[in-house]
Amino acid sequence: MKAHTLLILGVNSTLAGAFLEQLKKPTHYHVLGIDRQEKASYSQLTDYMMLDFSQTSIQQIGQELPLDFSGELVFISCIGRFGDRKDKHQGRSRLSTTDVLAQINVNLMYVTSFCCEVINRCLYSGGKCRIVIVGSSAAWVGSRDIGYGIAKAGLNGLVLSLSKSFATQGITVLGVNPGIFDSLMANNVSPERQQDSIRSTHIKRAGQVDEIASVLNYAALEAPDYMTGAILSVNGGQYT
Repeated sequence: MKAHTLLILGVNSTLAGAFLEQLKKPTHYHVLGIDRQEKASYSQLTDYMMLDFSQTSIQQIGQELPLDFSGELVFISCIGRFGDRKDKHQGRSRLSTTDVLAQINVNLMYVTSFCCEVINRCLYSGGKCRIVIVGSSAAWVGSRDIGYGIAKAGLNGLVLSLSKSFATQGITVLGVNPGIFDSLMANNVSPERQQDSIRSTHIKRAGQVDEIASVLNYAALEAPDYMTGAILSVNGGQYT
């Protein structure tokens, strides 16, 4: 039987942690987590790689991944960076080219490059791959953090384009776009902006991380291949 591998980019995120907690035990997946911080203490992880994408090329990372790409691979991208709590301007629109491009690089370009590398490795090795890209409701409603909003809208295009290009070759691509929920990243948002987001939902509350994780679990491990190209919104009705 060929290997079943679960690769999680941004494994130290709140959502990735909740997803791992929901995995059935014992899991038959080889679980590799990647992030730029020290290893998180998740018992479900088989391996961990600490990487700083700004210092290492995606191609080099792809070559170093200790994975069997000839089997069945599920790749989940949970990368997301909204702002810096130490930044006095955080939470306000600004048009600094450096800041906007930095957000686009982290939230879109790194994810795009990693997806392309994973797909190339799977196609070369004859493996089957499912990619789930975690985006944001900012893809639909925009964001005052301009680079973040641009990047998350771009992830929608990434899901659709990768699915359209590679679905017939055994590559399934789905998106999961959460609204505001209790997370490390949400803590970077001012209370005023959090309340604005909550008021714009139909349900008038923030999401719970387990609610988002259950949808991510479905997209990654249960959804049929015929759902490829779908972008699942989990946002309490936040569309404006």
